[in-house]
Amino acid sequence: MTIALLAPYGGLSQESGVMYLLANYLKESHTKVSQLQCNGVFSLCDRDGLQNWRRTLTSCLECSHEQRALADWGGLEPIRLSEYISPEIVQETKRTVLSKSPEQIWKSHWKGISLEKVLRGSFARRFGVAHPDFRNKSHQYAVQRLGLSAMRMIMASKQFLKKADLTCSFVASGDDFISASYCAVAQKVDALVVRFKWDLGSRVVRIYCGDDPRYQTCEILLDSISSVRSEVSSWPEELIVLLDGIVRELGLADSQLDLPIAQ
Repeated sequence: MTIALLAPYGGLSQESGVMYLLANYLKESHTKVSQLQCNGVFSLCDRDGLQNWRRTLTSCLECSHEQRALADWGGLEPIRLSEYISPEIVQETKRTVLSKSPEQIWKSHWKGISLEKVLRGSFARRFGVAHPDFRNKSHQYAVQRLGLSAMRMIMASKQFLKKADLTCSFVASGDDFISASYCAVAQKVDALVVRFKWDLGSRVVRIYCGDDPRYQTCEILLDSISSVRSEVSSWPEELIVLLDGIVRELGLADSQLDLPIAQ
């Protein structure tokens, strides 16, 4: 079994703790787990909200450091997103954005993916409204930049999924343009995604498998994954039982695999 993790905002993602615990648990059953790491390839992202939507010189470095720390904790293979964004992709997407108005970008499809669908979460987080006012210069500029970044993420996701031959992907949120683009491409190519989404109201992580609207809930909350030792053998039995239940409910447990719960 082969799994890739995408939590593009590092420790900022409330879901990342559960994702990495589950991935580390599955590694004990000889599952190959890698981390698709955003290494500063986009000119803006949802994490910029921490700095009042102004990108600083250290923003991407800090985020990349957090993602590397998560990979190091679990001993995961890091795969840099930049490896899948070629100069040809950069030029093609730039030409396309320059040839369209912001409204055309918003309403268009790119490689079969609706840009409005993958952009609206990030746009709403930035401006507090779900739909741009195309008379507003700030909205116009944001749609252009978000559209350019989403186009590149869509193409990178397509290439990565084609090459990786995954059993499934673990993805944080699915609402921001990075994770939404990945999920949209995965759906188009029939690649399984397990989505982890933090629910503020109930303070649980909801776990969705594929297109099924039903979900599991997980109440594990971690301020930092580093507060937990990475060795599964050191984890309390209650945690092992909880993670094993999630794995089996997702259909990822193989009776031929030596899951830690059985040891």
